[in-house]
Amino acid sequence: MEKFKLTLEILDDPKNQHQVIAKGETSNDEKGLYMTEKGGILKWVLKVGTVGDWAIYCHWNHMPYDYVVSNGDKVYNRENIENIIDFDDEVWKRYRY
Repeated sequence: MEKFKLTLEILDDPKNQHQVIAKGETSNDEKGLYMTEKGGILKWVLKVGTVGDWAIYCHWNHMPYDYVVSNGDKVYNRENIENIIDFDDEVWKRYRY
């Protein structure tokens, strides 16, 4: 799986505000997002905020992406996020906690 490359230019582009700009599925283990010890597959979305911030949300893969955006769990672990998204330290500084 090729990782999505997130850059400051993408975050600063006004057309990306409030938009899901990437989504996919990954394993729920140390090679993926690893949100729980139950295993399985997770859907994830990368959403850009109003001020060039961003966050990753995820939920079980049987749920539709619309559900993941509105009700998914926010991922906080940088190492896990780096399993699915390529970014640098400057982009990480804008992660929405």
